[in-house]
Amino acid sequence: MIERVKIATETGSERIGQLSFTDVFKLPDVVKLSMLERHILSPQMLQCQGSCGLLTSEDNSLALLLNEEDHIRIQAFTTGGNIDAAFAVADSVDDILEDTLDYAYSDSLGYLTSCPSNTGTGLRASYMVHLPMLERANQLRKIVPVLTQFGMTIRGVFGEGSESFGSFYQISNQKTLGESEQEILGSLKKITRGIIDREEYILKKSIENDRYELLDSVHRAYGILTNCRRITAKEAMMLLSSVRLGYTSGLLKAAEPGTSLLAIMMNIRDANIALYAEPLAGEVNSAEPRDVARAQYLRSIFSG
Repeated sequence: MIERVKIATETGSERIGQLSFTDVFKLPDVVKLSMLERHILSPQMLQCQGSCGLLTSEDNSLALLLNEEDHIRIQAFTTGGNIDAAFAVADSVDDILEDTLDYAYSDSLGYLTSCPSNTGTGLRASYMVHLPMLERANQLRKIVPVLTQFGMTIRGVFGEGSESFGSFYQISNQKTLGESEQEILGSLKKITRGIIDREEYILKKSIENDRYELLDSVHRAYGILTNCRRITAKEAMMLLSSVRLGYTSGLLKAAEPGTSLLAIMMNIRDANIALYAEPLAGEVNSAEPRDVARAQYLRSIFSG
């Protein structure tokens, strides 16, 4: 199956670009964890015990996970909330594969995936959103029942069963049967826009009523990031969340770092620090050296 998909993508490379193949089963655990932290691999893919493959574009914005939960999982990412652009890329890859591969398909049920909950379009669309004010106001639990009514759900940063880091959440569709891809995307956009509007409303009211409390938390976070000597990933993510809130709200006037905050948040995760910090050499379980290396990286970003 992997070889057939590789041939199909090579045939369509003029439309989707050249993809690089990786044998996931042969990767060291720390590399797989690093790729999970960067949202290239899924949590299920880490359990691969046989022939599992990965096809990726040069910037990892497109990835095909082979022999994961389903035979083929097409992932496409964009920044700035342009979900239509991500879908266009995934849809193009799907067309290329379907030119040469026979998918299991039913006229009444749509695509027959390994997991019955994905039957129909097989489409899972998500927005990754930063919701520190809704989290602080303890309003996220009120959103969940509303989302469920519209066939949507809110999850942690790595999808189903995962927790939030740095106040980031995935808003995704649950329904894949009975609606077209465009209907799913339209509903998701509308729901997400409503949640972001609520987040912005709470922020506006907080700036009006508790400006100095917000200013203090934002500047304390910035101060720790520029001076820390040892820091855990969890604390760093909380502080980076506050700093991001400071930049987006205009409460923090300090120059923004040259690296995007989202990239920094991925770079400081345990496996990535272990992999790229020179003294650690891939030792993901070395807690104190890892926390020291993380602090050194953050100081270099915010002080330099």
